[in-house]
Amino acid sequence: MSGRAGDGRHLGVMPIFWTGKMGAEGNYAPTIQNHLTGEEHFMKGNGSVITNERGAASLKLIIALVILAAVIYVGIKIIPIYYDHYKLEDTIKQTVSLESIKITEETPKKLKQMISSSLKEMNAQFQEEKNIKVEVRSNKIIVDVDYLRPHNIPGFPKQFHIHYESTPI
Repeated sequence: MSGRAGDGRHLGVMPIFWTGKMGAEGNYAPTIQNHLTGEEHFMKGNGSVITNERGAASLKLIIALVILAAVIYVGIKIIPIYYDHYKLEDTIKQTVSLESIKITEETPKKLKQMISSSLKEMNAQFQEEKNIKVEVRSNKIIVDVDYLRPHNIPGFPKQFHIHYESTPI
């Protein structure tokens, strides 16, 4: 597995050849050439390879890591808010569907209490009389809910709205 400079044999398993070239100052400089990629690198006097890289790869890595960290941070802050919203929406749909089977005078009050307690568990900002509306019209239950979920991420909504109408059976 040994080779002399310029004899054309591979050194190790990589198709690397030792060659020589005249340097920019007119002096002879040994080079390493990879014949698969065509890359050619000059050798320093101490045997290390001189490349044309100036730290751009590490800058790209830092930028990529910063972007990845930002995406993870936003995900950690926003995903639970949307999860709670869709969970509340699903709970409202299921409860309204069940309550629409037998609507009583207490149905709107019961639904408001359920929605209000769910919003309190989520630490949502709302006013029960203003933001939770439950109406019964001709065997149909209509629910409108508006609430705020505070967060520090710009560009994502803080206000959420749920509108659901039961279909009469």
